Amino acid sequence: MLASGIAIVSLWGGFWYVGSHAFAKPSRFQLTAIVILGVILFGIMVSVLLFLKTRWQIRLSAHTSFTVIILGLIIAVILPFIHHLNELERPIYYFSLFILILGLLVYLRATRSFFRTKIDFGQWQWLFYVVVILLGVGIGVLIWWLGERRHRH
Repeated sequence: MLASGIAIVSLWGGFWYVGSHAFAKPSRFQLTAIVILGVILFGIMVSVLLFLKTRWQIRLSAHTSFTVIILGLIIAVILPFIHHLNELERPIYYFSLFILILGLLVYLRATRSFFRTKIDFGQWQWLFYVVVILLGVGIGVLIWWLGERRHRH
């Protein structure tokens, strides 16, 4: 719940910033500050999820979460037929679809053991987390760079 609260406040802050600066071109300093703040907030959320153990967690039963995943997949299949996804909505749609498919793979008998296996790197566990986070940030930057490169032409 703590990480979700941070995410909600971050999104509200992001929407406020976009709404109040929609027609202004940010300076290089502002853009750098926004990216750094986003990375810091994302790092805090991941750290809270990985390292802070509290009772403030909402646990769904296996049947409830499976039902939510199936309903999400049904909506994801129907959505492109009833709503034309624009260029800004497609990444969110594909990311949500990817997460739903991963959630489904956790419940399938053939892939369950693969997704639920504990990986222990011992004292190098922190390095694994850093590499995964840097890889995610790198993929995000690559996608942004490719989008910017395409829009210049």
